[in-house]
Amino acid sequence: MKLQVFKILSLVGLPFLSMAHLTAAEMKVFDWNGPVYQSHRGFPNDTPPIENGDWVSPINYAGGTFYTRIEIRSQPVAQDMHLQMGVWQEKNGDRFGLESTTKQVLVKGTPGTIVTAEQALDRMWKKDGISIEWHRPRYRMGIAVKKTDGRPVSDFQGWNWNGEDPSKWYPLDLRYTVVVVSEGSTFSGWENYIDGETPEPKPDPEPDPDPEPDPEPASDLVSNGTFEEDLKSWSFYTNGSGGAKTISPGNTGSQKALELAIDKVGSNIQLYQYDLQLKANTDYTLSFDGYSSSGNDLRVSLGRHTSPYTNYGLSRERVNLTKGWQTHTLNFTTRGFNNSVSNGRLFFWLASDARNGDRYYLDNVRLYEAGSTPEPEPDPEPEPDPEPDPEPEPEPEPEPEPSPIPDDSVLRNGGFDSNLYFWNFYTSGSGYMKLDFTGNGTGNAALIALNATGSNVQLFQSNIQLAPNATYELTFSAYSNSGHDFRVSLGKHDAPYTNYGLNREVVDLTTAWKTYTIRFDTMNFSRWVSNGRLYFWFADDARPGDWYYLDQISLTKVD
Repeated sequence: MKLQVFKILSLVGLPFLSMAHLTAAEMKVFDWNGPVYQSHRGFPNDTPPIENGDWVSPINYAGGTFYTRIEIRSQPVAQDMHLQMGVWQEKNGDRFGLESTTKQVLVKGTPGTIVTAEQALDRMWKKDGISIEWHRPRYRMGIAVKKTDGRPVSDFQGWNWNGEDPSKWYPLDLRYTVVVVSEGSTFSGWENYIDGETPEPKPDPEPDPDPEPDPEPASDLVSNGTFEEDLKSWSFYTNGSGGAKTISPGNTGSQKALELAIDKVGSNIQLYQYDLQLKANTDYTLSFDGYSSSGNDLRVSLGRHTSPYTNYGLSRERVNLTKGWQTHTLNFTTRGFNNSVSNGRLFFWLASDARNGDRYYLDNVRLYEAGSTPEPEPDPEPEPDPEPDPEPEPEPEPEPEPSPIPDDSVLRNGGFDSNLYFWNFYTSGSGYMKLDFTGNGTGNAALIALNATGSNVQLFQSNIQLAPNATYELTFSAYSNSGHDFRVSLGKHDAPYTNYGLNREVVDLTTAWKTYTIRFDTMNFSRWVSNGRLYFWFADDARPGDWYYLDQISLTKVD
């Protein structure tokens, strides 16, 4: 939940001043609240950041100060460490083109340790001396976990944890909270952000010299190719019926793999990841582990993400799958462009080969320049329920226990109990859907993160059975980090997309969980149908950086 504190200065006698000088504010911009696992490789992050708008106008956050609070809950072996926050931004097609970091903060890994720090944004370390362009959206904000000598406890770039045993460092359970306060304003205090607690902070350590820059991204161009972060960075689309979810265990001892369920085939079925950076006329290798329940094949393409969908080197290359795990490798040379690009889309195409009822399994997807094989990601720490906090914080602003989803709901998996099965997310812009573990009192919810808006952005479920001229009740819980609204529709799944009773009904969201109920009558069909599509429409209201949360979705016929 976003908290903003606004102070409005008097306008008397100051008609010539801009609003940037008249309005003061603060907002929470980063809040890692949980374990950092070995699978995070020393750099847990928010991609995209939770507050990703213009920080220059109308409120000048860029001229202000970061206030940081770090609370340690547990660490396998308490370490003296440096923690540091970084900001990355795309420039000239490079998602990590601009980079700035705060000073390093000395923290002890003893449970109960609390440290606070301040950092003026214009005094942050800057890669190549070039500042973040704060009026534009940022690509990522994250933490670097480092030794006291400033070297990251990570296996990126061949560091091999810089001589440390990662099992002694991770999982590191902490809360790392950052609030930005605009130029000329006074911080309102941590009691407004940390669940009403006002613990006595430890004094700031002596400021460190400018830190070494954080690492460039690994040579593996695919994000979350091991699916340890569920479906983050991946999208699944079908105009038939099916879904995507992670399962455990994965291949060769990994924690997770991806399962694609094809309930009913369609003409367009694909799993894809986009915004890949590629060099022109360069040799690349794609490798992945895969199999299918039937032994039916799939095809792989690499091309431009948007029209005209130029072939960048792979065009539905057929991969001969079996009924057991096998590693598949494809070597190719990029083509179809002359300069480096960042609009590549890798997609696994199932429409040509899948049959009804097929299950496809994928793991360890990697794309890298030939000859520069990335080190395999280490097996993450097993993720049983973490040790309970010695003094757990109370849940913030607890809501009443939600009512269970009615058994007669015509929707499937409306509670997102353990996966995103039966739900699909599509955007013509940039964004992703993932399972979030902060549901409305239920454990899980669906999170829709939007990096860039598009003309078609929707979360939907298809093949819904509906009775004609009947009264239905749609119920769901939702909120957005910005308070921006969305719209909801129920219609025919395919052309001509007939309105079946709801046509982009505006839902007035807030920044906290709220339950909504919409009652309506079905229309425009005279007998039972099974081709209904319920969809939540974001394109009209969302802005870059918005995050939407949905849970407890039910659609029931009213007797």
